[in-house]
Amino acid sequence: MNINTKICSANPLDKLINSCGTHKDWIKVILANPCILTDELSKHGLTSNNAHNITQNINPILFKLGYWIAVHDVSSPSKSWAWKLVTINQALKLPIHIRTRVRLEELILESYPRESANDE
Repeated sequence: MNINTKICSANPLDKLINSCGTHKDWIKVILANPCILTDELSKHGLTSNNAHNITQNINPILFKLGYWIAVHDVSSPSKSWAWKLVTINQALKLPIHIRTRVRLEELILESYPRESANDE
């Protein structure tokens, strides 16, 4: 048995891609094209009237796996945005939109167990 065949067939990104259900093609394109611009997404067969909503749907799923689609401005506000799949820590270091940063921080806080009043 060729050991390289075994390693390649167990792609660690499969769980990440498959966890996004109907949006898995978005993950594949973003993984294959880091920092792809919003106006380039349609060249890869991805269509949406509101691409921002795609990240709203996918990011909570990715968060549970330790990842985030970071969408950030690469120039002036009228230009396209860059899309990149990154770890949570990497996302916090990027110049992501303030609403996205707040949502990400809320998810982080929600993931910590809360102390109950009876624990005192």
